[in-house]
Amino acid sequence: MKTNNVKFIRLRRNITIDRLVEVTGIPKTTLHRIENDGSEKVLNKYRDVLATALNCAPTDLDATQMEEGIPVVGEVKFKSYVKMLPESKWKEVEHVKGLPETAQAVRIVGNHLAPAHGRNDILYFDSEPEANPSLFIEKQCLVQIPKGNLMIAWVTAGSKPDHYFLHQYGSTQVMTDQKIVKAHPILHVQRG
Repeated sequence: MKTNNVKFIRLRRNITIDRLVEVTGIPKTTLHRIENDGSEKVLNKYRDVLATALNCAPTDLDATQMEEGIPVVGEVKFKSYVKMLPESKWKEVEHVKGLPETAQAVRIVGNHLAPAHGRNDILYFDSEPEANPSLFIEKQCLVQIPKGNLMIAWVTAGSKPDHYFLHQYGSTQVMTDQKIVKAHPILHVQRG
């Protein structure tokens, strides 16, 4: 087999091998064989089942050209604060039609933002910040405040020009009349 994209697609979809076993009924040893040994005969036997479980075309499982993914550049681990990852730890997730080429994503780690977001939700945003406040006010955004912290917050107009209220997820705390260095509206949420 020239190309084997099963593991790549599984990881991009944020599916564990155990979950794939559960969904497909394919034995774990067989999935390991498909992913690691590249057995074309075994892949062909399970091609349709795997394509359905991975939500892709059967030909994607061994296509030589795959659509570029979107990098997950950070994780939300504590309250709504975002920890940016070094580029060596970035993973790709599925590209969503209609998002700009400059799209990036952050992943929710844990259940601390429930009910707004659950574990492994992926929040997509444009890496280019939005300069026009009318396009990020009354929206969920990834924002950077002057202290350098990044967070996921609902942004509303403040009591002074160029100041905003930041309603943090996972907290009843509202940061009042904050300056924002950058605001990136959340463009799409993929539920984990």
